[in-house]
Amino acid sequence: MGPNDKALAESEPARAWYRRIVGIGFPLINEMLEGLPVIWGGAHHCSWQEVLEEPGDNMLSARMAHLQEPVDLAMADRLAAEGYVAAAPDLYHRITDNMVADGSKKFHHLNDSDMVDDINATVGFLQSCPFVNGLGIGITGFSLGGRVAWLAACTNSHIKAAVSYYGGNIMVPMGKTAQPPSELTVGIKCQILFHFGEIDKNPSQADMRNLDNELTRFGIAHQFYIYPEADHAFMDYTGSRYHKDASDISWLRTLEFFAQQVKGAPVG
Repeated sequence: MGPNDKALAESEPARAWYRRIVGIGFPLINEMLEGLPVIWGGAHHCSWQEVLEEPGDNMLSARMAHLQEPVDLAMADRLAAEGYVAAAPDLYHRITDNMVADGSKKFHHLNDSDMVDDINATVGFLQSCPFVNGLGIGITGFSLGGRVAWLAACTNSHIKAAVSYYGGNIMVPMGKTAQPPSELTVGIKCQILFHFGEIDKNPSQADMRNLDNELTRFGIAHQFYIYPEADHAFMDYTGSRYHKDASDISWLRTLEFFAQQVKGAPVG
């Protein structure tokens, strides 16, 4: 463990928070992490039922033993395999069993202001790690996570690149927050990459045009891609809407985008 890991491990409350914030995507040992850029995977369904008791000797953090969606862990691992430190906070850590006892879903209890706090805490933690290049932080997410990616870009100037996969409800506030992420677009200080499924209803093609207009209005560089015949959740290889062509092509575009925006790789 690095020095920050040791300090966190010595404090029981901090250790619990630490495991929540850095949940997945650290297969690389510390010796391999020096100076690497970071991608924060804002995947939804990141709450876990079981966490390994202690971080591994050569791991940055404990790994999640069980996830509600295996695709989340797979995406973080895929980013880590590309040489990034991939971290995913548990955005549901405030949600108790009592809150969903009425049959509601956990995401019904999310609040934009709380998620901004989690985004900022995650970015701050990553910047504090001596083996992380905190100047190059990107974010990606899928579905609700895609919405979180947009929200993060609007509210945290340390984000250098944001990739949203079919992020829905960007025009709708969550919780007690008055403004939806779309009304915070002026705060975006990075380039945006957005992947849309052609037959997706949320975000729809009309939503895509509205988001394009907002980004254009504020002079924010962006790339939007539409994938023919692809629906929402086309990256989820465990689900019925998985679309291999859209998944493969969009992932290559995502990696190229992050290489340029976060690592500073030359175009072409």
